[in-house]
Amino acid sequence: MKPRILLSVIAISLSLALVAATLYVEADPSLWQPVGPGIDYLEFYQPGPNQIFVARMQRNNLDVTLESSIAKGRLASGRETVSDMALRYDQALNNWGGSWGARNRVVVAINGFFFDYATDLPYRGVVHSSWYAKRFDDGENGTGFAWTLDRIPFIGGGCITHPADKNVITFLRADNYGKVQTINGVNSTRSADQLVVYTAQYDSDTNSADGDMAVEVLVEMTQPAKLISGGRMVIGYVREIRDKLGSTPLPFDHIVLSAHGAARTKLLNNVAIGDAIGLSQKIKDYDVNTGVCSQLLSSFSWDNTYSSIGGSYHFLKEGKIQSFSNDAGATARHPRTAIAYNDDYLFFIVVDGRDPFRSIGMTIDELAAFTKDTLQATSGIAQDGGGSSTMAINGRVVNNTYCNNLFCPIKTFIPLVAGAGSSSQNPAMNTEDQQPDLPGASLSGQDVHGSVGVLNLTQVGALDQSEEPNTQPLQRLVANGMLMVVVEPITQTVTYSPGGVVVTASDTSLYLGPGSNYATLTTVSAGTQGVVLSPLNGLNGVLAKGFYWWKIDFGGVQGWISELSLAAPASAQPRSPH
Repeated sequence: MKPRILLSVIAISLSLALVAATLYVEADPSLWQPVGPGIDYLEFYQPGPNQIFVARMQRNNLDVTLESSIAKGRLASGRETVSDMALRYDQALNNWGGSWGARNRVVVAINGFFFDYATDLPYRGVVHSSWYAKRFDDGENGTGFAWTLDRIPFIGGGCITHPADKNVITFLRADNYGKVQTINGVNSTRSADQLVVYTAQYDSDTNSADGDMAVEVLVEMTQPAKLISGGRMVIGYVREIRDKLGSTPLPFDHIVLSAHGAARTKLLNNVAIGDAIGLSQKIKDYDVNTGVCSQLLSSFSWDNTYSSIGGSYHFLKEGKIQSFSNDAGATARHPRTAIAYNDDYLFFIVVDGRDPFRSIGMTIDELAAFTKDTLQATSGIAQDGGGSSTMAINGRVVNNTYCNNLFCPIKTFIPLVAGAGSSSQNPAMNTEDQQPDLPGASLSGQDVHGSVGVLNLTQVGALDQSEEPNTQPLQRLVANGMLMVVVEPITQTVTYSPGGVVVTASDTSLYLGPGSNYATLTTVSAGTQGVVLSPLNGLNGVLAKGFYWWKIDFGGVQGWISELSLAAPASAQPRSPH
């Protein structure tokens, strides 16, 4: 062996030994670093080796909350990276506290639950900013994690139902007061003789077929269409009745009641423009006994749930680790994502894997032990793991998504050339060694070893030549996630007044809500006159996504427009939030 090669191999061995030693040092819990008001972050290193990324949020801190994220902002529209979802919801409006206008400052983002590769829909349910956006499946063995407006976290039982008499719209006109009609679905495909509720979390419109023999009723809501029961309801007002006209746009603070057949006839017989209606939705949660819904659980209520996504292994219940020893997915070591909590904190947990030098991944039992013994959590549930496991802090991916997706096997190729983009801690990969956990997709872009062609991934950010290959922020496209956010107070301007006439200063987009995170309704040409409306939510002039927004009627087409796209009135100049 030539001396230069021998020295290289010795240096590599010493370097790897130092890395291995480092990985066995447990993090000092006193070293938590604040990353936002009420939110801290710490990396743990444990035998295995395993590297664990943890963010914690103070449960009693009124300045922070949890929010779910939906890829591209719409359930029907595909997948997105965790960091892009964080960017999408950063500075977007929320409904924390029960009223619109406050904004999210996204501090921590993680990936969510599994999803259907054919439809891109996340499995199980979704609650977003109080909107019940996707129903949990009736009778399903497992639900997920939830966070309420009362700052109460819980993990659902195992089996839920939507009682027909508790999931209804109630007619409130004097001549039909108290009549009800059953809601057959939420943001799902409507079948014959059904009534389905659509919200802005579904898509830009209802996706109804032209000429469909259905009626679609547009209702402006005073609050999100949330989970609420006990005889209570959320009130809305009928703004349009569109019979057999196909798809209806979905403004952010409206719902559409889409009814076919017998449900269409009943709805048409009971609504008129301007009518008030009530919306009630309720979940009953049961324990599971040998795969069957059994005893009704009364320990928690889904009412006023603010954010929720599905979950898989409920590995920690009331401080007791749950065994999944007969489940191959639980007993293998993989990258993991989880949500956990105790009386003081909520935790987001991501464990890296598939890198023998830094982090091999955990079994569910190992994840449960860490969550219980190190974090002192009392409840915990796993999310989608494997290549999906991702954590972003203030917009930056902090974990090793590269190895989670592409695998970093133990291989050393000789000769090694220092300073040529290789790293002694990360031997070059051979594509023959890759074993993707989810086959059948393609790599978007190329990594430093060329196009891999086995995973559906997106590379985010430019590669710094000083970075090691397996630390690149390579992210898998996923369907949803969870966010820790700082709640920033409502900010508004009074540049315009309801009923006032405005003129567009340039060609500009008209949005379905106050913010560029909402879908575009249409494009309005420069010089077009419009009239300022007075929405029920009182949000005219609200700050969101870096601009002030106004609801305008342009010749019968209504939507939200940035103040900077409008010509200044004679008495004032449009304000910039900057």
